[in-house]
Amino acid sequence: LGGMPEDGKYDVLAGWFAREGIVRERLSFHPRCDMDSYLMLHQQVDICLDTFPYNGGTTTCHALWMGVPTLTLVGHTVPGRPGAGLLGHVGLEAFAARDTADFVRKGVDWAGNLAALSDIRAGLRERFAKSAMGRPAMVAAGVERALRIMWQRWCAGLPAEPFEVRPTDPGNTTQQADK
Repeated sequence: LGGMPEDGKYDVLAGWFAREGIVRERLSFHPRCDMDSYLMLHQQVDICLDTFPYNGGTTTCHALWMGVPTLTLVGHTVPGRPGAGLLGHVGLEAFAARDTADFVRKGVDWAGNLAALSDIRAGLRERFAKSAMGRPAMVAAGVERALRIMWQRWCAGLPAEPFEVRPTDPGNTTQQADK
């Protein structure tokens, strides 16, 4: 699932897959569509394969919301790591591969274990909704708390230093930062 050429010419993409031994009949191309139609396309997918070296962010969240895990290759730079972070929020660390061999092995394993994949998919939207990604007010409260701590430290003339703000529900202003 991803952006497709607007001219409907998918030959280049099909050629890339053909060079890897995947025949055209196994591929399904769809023109760009509205969000509801795009989300419904996830019902045709067992598992998403993340992009590399730049992982998906929004597309991975869309897939998780629609109950589709994403297999990702953890990169060595910031743009190559969002997939693993997002999967960690919903307890799917097993879908984060260390290297290309691990990526292929995990893909083959999951393709051969559709019952386990189905079990994961059945509860994935609920897991997403309970995570920080599905609770934007909680995330906003955490960002607000972090900004307040930074401002208070600056006003007190203290130097910058790392700290962590624990997740909390909105409105909890008594939360303390962890150093």
